[in-house]
Amino acid sequence: MKKNILILFTLLVIIATQAIAQDKYYFEGRGKLNPAIPTPEAFFGFQIGKSLVRYDKVVEYFRLLADKSDRASLEVFGKSYEDREQVALIISSPSNLKNLENIRQEHLKVVDPNASLNVNSQKIIVHLGYNVHGGEIAGTDASVVAAYYFVASEDPDIVGRLNDAVVFIEPSLNPDGRERATNYINGFHSWPPVSDPADREHSSGITPHRGNHFWNDLNRDWLPLSQVESQNRVAYYHKWYPNVYLDFHEMGSESTYYFEPSPRNTWNSILPVATYEVLNNILAKHFSQALNSIGSLYYTKESFTNLSPIYGSTYPDYQGGVGTTLEVGSSAGVAIETEAGLRTFSHNIRDNFLISIAALRAATEEKAVLLNHQKDFFK
Repeated sequence: MKKNILILFTLLVIIATQAIAQDKYYFEGRGKLNPAIPTPEAFFGFQIGKSLVRYDKVVEYFRLLADKSDRASLEVFGKSYEDREQVALIISSPSNLKNLENIRQEHLKVVDPNASLNVNSQKIIVHLGYNVHGGEIAGTDASVVAAYYFVASEDPDIVGRLNDAVVFIEPSLNPDGRERATNYINGFHSWPPVSDPADREHSSGITPHRGNHFWNDLNRDWLPLSQVESQNRVAYYHKWYPNVYLDFHEMGSESTYYFEPSPRNTWNSILPVATYEVLNNILAKHFSQALNSIGSLYYTKESFTNLSPIYGSTYPDYQGGVGTTLEVGSSAGVAIETEAGLRTFSHNIRDNFLISIAALRAATEEKAVLLNHQKDFFK
């Protein structure tokens, strides 16, 4: 009996030590967290960033958050070709969630040219869309950290902003591609990690992770709607018409972090110039502050396009909102050596997590600008 108690105590010490370490990395200086909300580490059984989280377990964790907190509700809006649920965790204040359908109906008045708009009574709608390309892995894991933080945070600033906003967290826009990447990388990575770029973990094998079940690129399917995941997502999008839409991606491992504005020659002249000169810069200000706070490098205005409405970052621009591409240099697994040094999965997760918080701050601080822009767009 004493031996069993000693073993149990030792395990608890190890788990607590790991949780403290993880809290410091992702949450240090971010206020108190509600101890009644299960942490990601307690649920998944490992520190976020040590391995990739499975998509089905993410959905299960989101259901648990919705069950444990009156700040969260899980909505299933479709299924992928491989029968995985497409979900959004809806996070807001308890009073907002109780009144969610009324909030939605009020928000739809913003896109009705015949309806009058009272900005003060409106909630700002923020959609965080992660991991549309299956192998761009830090998105889904960052969604887990962000979901936990928004639900568990007792920081008065976050609590107050959630009263002014409804946040949608979509953990993966491509559940099938994400799971393909997860199985491959978790199957080949070692502990301690092998950071040699030639290691098998850092390739994709014979089945590309980028696309969905049919290897279709879902990030270029917002307008064609050739795939069931896109059809479900766009239908759900039009239930709410988000004001802010974040589209999380990854790029080459040697790169840092990119956010918009995009180059001026990629702007579409049929859209209001304020989309680029005002709304993108509102987000960019908050994104730069977030990454500056932890010393992460980034750039903007040098690459990627804003021209066609086929992308997750551009389609919202054509609906009176503002979409934005976020690109972080890929770790292609748990860790990879680059010319600039070691790039880790955990680092990418933290960057995406802080960008997610920054989006909420930007949206709530500039609520009137964003809502009036969308209203004017539909006049």
